[in-house]
Amino acid sequence: IYTYKDGSMVRFNPSNITNEDLDVPHDPDRHKIINYIYGYTYEEHPGGAPVAKRSWILGDIIHSEPRIIDYLDSDGELKYRFIAVGANDGMLHVFTDRDCNIDLVDYTAGDEILAFIPEDLLPRLKEFASPDHTYMVDGSSSLFRAQTKTGGYFDKTLIFGERRGGRSYWALDVTNPDPSNWTVKWHIQGGTGNFMELGYTWNKPYFAKIQTAASTYK
Repeated sequence: IYTYKDGSMVRFNPSNITNEDLDVPHDPDRHKIINYIYGYTYEEHPGGAPVAKRSWILGDIIHSEPRIIDYLDSDGELKYRFIAVGANDGMLHVFTDRDCNIDLVDYTAGDEILAFIPEDLLPRLKEFASPDHTYMVDGSSSLFRAQTKTGGYFDKTLIFGERRGGRSYWALDVTNPDPSNWTVKWHIQGGTGNFMELGYTWNKPYFAKIQTAASTYK
């Protein structure tokens, strides 16, 4: 499980995540949140250890459509196929659709290989202490595959919004089939900087070609 902090992707664990990141006053509050994100109940033993697993770990997926990410080898044959989808547990989840080996780790079809928590949602994770339903990563994603290649794979960008869960769009560089090498390409957040008037990101992002001169396009 990763999040974005200080300009880079970092693992979501007690070593990297502070009370300030989660907008909570005390260490036990932080431990409860981290335990919950990893599939345990919203509580802690002294020292932060989890108490029990939840009966159902994956958050509800209401409006986020699954997006397929394919990686082809040099012969054009399918090598990896991932499925990315957002959930209201605060994470974008990525699963493998076939048996594969990534960075010397074996995965079987259906295994989760990565989860990403948007930085702007970190202060809201404490809302899981409430029995009320919470919207988080509620938006669908779109994938753009460029004609250029890096490391033998087509350059790819995965963009998703938070719909009812927030006012951000996130773009991830997913070119490399090893998700631990994925990076945040850009992020825009409503209510900040040049996007003060951007509201909740209900709209699914779409890619378009724009002509900038007689023979050039973006």
